[in-house]
Parts: sequence; C-alpha cells; structure tokens
Amino acid sequence: MEILSIGEKIKRSRIYKGITLKDLCEDKISMSKMSSIENNKIKPDEDILKFVAEKLDLRLEYLKQDVREQITTNMSSVGNYKGEELEQYLKFNLEHSTRYCYTDLSLKIIHRLFNYYLETGKYNEVETLIPNYYELYQENVDVEKVYYKDMAMYFFKAEEYLEAITYFDKLCKSADEYNLDDNNIGQNYLYESICYSNLSLFDKASYYINESLNNVEKITDNKIKGEIMTQYLCLELKTSNKFDEQIFRQACECLEEYKDILSESYLRIAKIFSDKGNNEKFNEFMNKSLEARGSSKSYEYANYLIRCLEVLISCGEINKAESISDETLNLAIYFNDVKLIDKAYYYKAQICGCKQEERQMEMYMNLSMDALMKFGTPKQRYKRYMEMGYMYYELQDLQESLKYFSLANRIKNKL
Repeated sequence: MEILSIGEKIKRSRIYKGITLKDLCEDKISMSKMSSIENNKIKPDEDILKFVAEKLDLRLEYLKQDVREQITTNMSSVGNYKGEELEQYLKFNLEHSTRYCYTDLSLKIIHRLFNYYLETGKYNEVETLIPNYYELYQENVDVEKVYYKDMAMYFFKAEEYLEAITYFDKLCKSADEYNLDDNNIGQNYLYESICYSNLSLFDKASYYINESLNNVEKITDNKIKGEIMTQYLCLELKTSNKFDEQIFRQACECLEEYKDILSESYLRIAKIFSDKGNNEKFNEFMNKSLEARGSSKSYEYANYLIRCLEVLISCGEINKAESISDETLNLAIYFNDVKLIDKAYYYKAQICGCKQEERQMEMYMNLSMDALMKFGTPKQRYKRYMEMGYMYYELQDLQESLKYFSLANRIKNKL
C-alpha cells in the first residue's frame, strides 16, 4: 500500500520506463513546467494529464487521483481492518495527511486512532498521540467538541478522574454551543457522576446522576438509559442502603439487548452488596452477571473475567475466584495480550497469597511484573514496585524487598 502525489506518479513511471524529461515533454509542455509538476509545485491541468497518461501508458483516472482523494478512499474502507492491521493502516494514512497538511483529514484519522488505542487499553500510545492531536485541534477549533470528548474518555479510562471531570464539565456547560442532543448530555452527566463516585465524592456524584435521571425520558438510546439507572442504583445502595426494584427492572429492560453491559451492571451491584455484608445478594447478582454474559472465546470476555476476579478477590470469594482464574489466564495467553497476561498472573498471585501458597504467589507476581514492564506507566510501575517490596518483606527476603522499594523511590521522585 502506498500513497503517491500526481507528480510522484509521473516521475516514478517516467524513470521506470527510461523516458527522459525532454522525451516526455516533446514540444507540448515546457520542461520547467513538467519539473514543477513532478516536484508537486504546481498542479497539472486536464489536457496535460491526458497527454502524460497516454505517453506513459497510465490510466487517466489513476493519474488524476491526488493524495487527498487516495486518503479519503482509504478511510472509506477502514472498516475492513482490525487489530494491529487497523492501527498500522490508520498511522500510515495519518502520516500522509499530516505530510500534505490536510488538517481536516488528519483530525478524522487521529480521532479514529485515538479511540482504537482507548478501546484496546494502549494508554502509552494515547499519551504519545496527544501532543499531535492537540496541535491539530488548535488549527481547527471547530472540532473542539470531539477533542474534549476524546480527552474526557481517555482520562476516564485511565482513572485520572479529576482531569476527566474537567473535560466532561466543559462539554456539559457548552451543550447548547456544541448542539449536544439529550443522549450525549445524559451520557456526559453519567460519566461525571461515575468520576465523582470513584473519588468518593458522593454528593456530587448523586447531583449529576439525578440530572440525568430527571431527563431520562428524553433519552432515546436504551444503552445510555440503562447505564444511568444502574449508576443511580449503585449510588443509592452505597450511600443510603436502598435498592429501588422498579428502577432496577427498568434498567434490565433497557439493557436486555446489551448483555455485556447488563452483566457489568450486575457485577457492580454485586460488589456493593458484598461491601454491605449482604452475601446472599452478592451471590445472587454475581450469578446473574455470569449468566447474562455467557462464556465465549473473545477478547471482551477475557477482560470481563479479569473484572470478575478483581471483585471476587476483593470480596474474599477466593474459591470462586480460583475457579475462573485458569480460564482467564488461558484466554490472556491465547490472545497474547500483555495487559491481560499481567492482570491474569497478578490475580493468580493474589489468590495464592490468600491461600498461604507463598512460592506460587512469588512466581505469579514475578510473571505479572515481567508483563507490566512491557507497557506500564511510571505510576503503574511505582505501585507494583511497592507491592513487590511489601511482598518480599512479608516473605522475610529483605534484600529483594529493599531492591523494589529503592526502584519505587527512584520513580516516585519523577512522578
């Protein structure tokens, strides 16, 4: 796959066929003009294109397609690519759109690439992309709404909730200016509520989710409606120990076609019931979550199992966690995803720790550490170094403990 300007096509074909500039031009075109065309300094007119196409035995339509048209055509078929092929395809087209200063095309491509990285959890790549994205946004502030939403979702998924709130707040305050519909407004309030909830600022979290819930009838997207109701249920249960059965049924109805999201909703509710000490309800909703999701050999299912392990271990359900840990690890290895592998080994280590299987715990923690070092941010590495330090301290291996605490301190000074 390559993208060539009209001038590059002419020059490459001419040289390949052993035709000199003088022979190509004959007495029809000046050599200086043709040289300027080949070097992209001027655009050829229709008559010149027809003449050159005939002389070089090129299809006229091929010759006429400039870089902008080629990139536009490429982007229309972007749906044919997945995974790393999609990443390389987007990066290739972004490189050329940037080179030829097609800012509008570059913004569309970088938006797609940015969201691909978010969906696949490649936050290091997102951080690398942000300066370029910001520079392009500065050249075309008409895309401010898209840029703010992308940045909000990046900080949200990276668990940088204060930064995420800043961008969601900008979107909410400028809803009229950005022509946001009720679905978008409701979703922004939803995410803002989740951010505040994760920061344990429950009054603000309740304010924003109530803003969404009060206007939920205006929302036409059932997925967003169901997620809003789930967030409301979780907050009420967490702060007031209340569970509105009617809203729960409505949420389930809205999410009936979205089994993956429904299972995540059950999982969130299960976790809160466990925190409240209601093991009966915890088991009920944990089982609902697993049943709604169903087993599959998919990347999304592997991520879901990781979240289940996190909940089960935090709730002290070690036997249940162990029962799905092997399947989780096998899927992580099958997809050869370093982030999944890190988490799968990490939770295996936690399970072994709870069972006093110290040698196994140490082995899995080191395997997890090896995976994390391939992608982890400084903040993630610092946290893991500290965990390793404490683990070896508990194992009475003071030399290893000191090593990891020292590594953590080196990073801490740079955070």
